[in-house]
Amino acid sequence: MINIPKLLIPAVILAAVFYSGKVGNAQSQHIPQNLSYEALIDSAENLTHLNLWSEASELYRQALRINPASPINSKIFANLGLCLTHTGNYDEALEAYDIALVKEPNSASILSGKGATLLIKGDITSARMILEEALAVDSLAPTALRLHGQIMLMENNHQIAESDFSRLTKADPADAWGHAGIAEVKMARNLYQEAIPLFVKALQLQESSDFRLSMIAAMLKSNHLADAEKAIREALAIYPQQGEFYLLRALLHKTLHQNRDMELDKKYAVEYGVDPQIIERYLNSY
Repeated sequence: MINIPKLLIPAVILAAVFYSGKVGNAQSQHIPQNLSYEALIDSAENLTHLNLWSEASELYRQALRINPASPINSKIFANLGLCLTHTGNYDEALEAYDIALVKEPNSASILSGKGATLLIKGDITSARMILEEALAVDSLAPTALRLHGQIMLMENNHQIAESDFSRLTKADPADAWGHAGIAEVKMARNLYQEAIPLFVKALQLQESSDFRLSMIAAMLKSNHLADAEKAIREALAIYPQQGEFYLLRALLHKTLHQNRDMELDKKYAVEYGVDPQIIERYLNSY
């Protein structure tokens, strides 16, 4: 089966490593000129909540220029690294994290942020090393456990992956990513029926199209076709323009020998961004 579900979602994972530098209560989206150091930090944080990462980066840079000796600048550099990662400037982001780590070399959160950037950049080996440093500092660092578990899953090291995700859920039973991670390990071990309730639990804790995709894939794999049909219908009511759900429905139609409906959903999947070659490869794998 192709890897339709994506537990590693940059916007979600990276949000977990944001440092609040809030020192006031700035609310305006329209930023005046000549802001103080404190107001720049507040305004930058507000912009990150609006996903205006480039604008937030510039304000963090301005704050660092105004007060280069501030004791909280390690956190500002870490936030800058986060913003730069979101805009795809990975090398600059890593430089920002490295400066932050000079000031706080044993910060599990900053190490986790750097690990996330390395992972998104595609440097799996370096990401693993940095995340293991973070876990050596704090064995329950949530972002490090999520990302390290994901790497272990990618490398088919299911035992360590399950251990990482289990530690997440034990430390915080409300951590949706921990439950979903264990479910993904079950999927990798072909224990599809065992994965379904774990995805249901994750969805009860946090809405996620990725959890839904994985849950539906598990339902199809375990031949729970009626449940899969209902889950797809519910998912499309929330995500009507996400092509992967149409692909999964096409697979459902294929399983039920509903060829005309399958072809229609293949067209919808293409219309909403799924590569036609991936569609054919996926459907032909069943």
